[in-house]
Amino acid sequence: MSLPGVFLVGLRGSGKSTIGAALAEELELPFTDSDVELERENHMSCAELLESDGIEAFRQAEARLYLRLGPRMHLWPCVLALGGGTLEAPGVRPLLEALKARHGWQGVWLQAPPAVLAERCADASRPRLAGRSAEEEARLLLVRRASQYAKISDLRLETSRGSVSDLAQQLALRLRPRLVGTGE
Repeated sequence: MSLPGVFLVGLRGSGKSTIGAALAEELELPFTDSDVELERENHMSCAELLESDGIEAFRQAEARLYLRLGPRMHLWPCVLALGGGTLEAPGVRPLLEALKARHGWQGVWLQAPPAVLAERCADASRPRLAGRSAEEEARLLLVRRASQYAKISDLRLETSRGSVSDLAQQLALRLRPRLVGTGE
């Protein structure tokens, strides 16, 4: 019997990469960051991909990545950090729903207030929405994506307080009973 995986959703700066890596260590699973995989596959950073090709092409690249990996994802359980807008990419949401329904994967929404997200992303290299402050952008994206995150997630974790290690340990404690005995 294999242990199912965990995928993390949330806005940029919510801790998907940092807490995800620590959570993977806690659960003794590999860690996969979809942004890193996307950069590897496209031979450029996510920021460069966004700047050169635009948001629609970026979402299509995300969709291609997941549609290529999707049919085999249940074979390599991991902690998977999704990009903040990955659920907007065509075909990704049904893939994640199938991983949950058929293979016991768990979805976790990492949350933090827009002001905290803005502070964490102050020096981020990714372009922001035209003419918006980082905090205003976080508020707008939260309004747009909250229902998507809520529908796909089994758990939520507030990440604005506590160390990365403490947050990963808290999440691992909540996830272990859900993961044990649910894999194929």
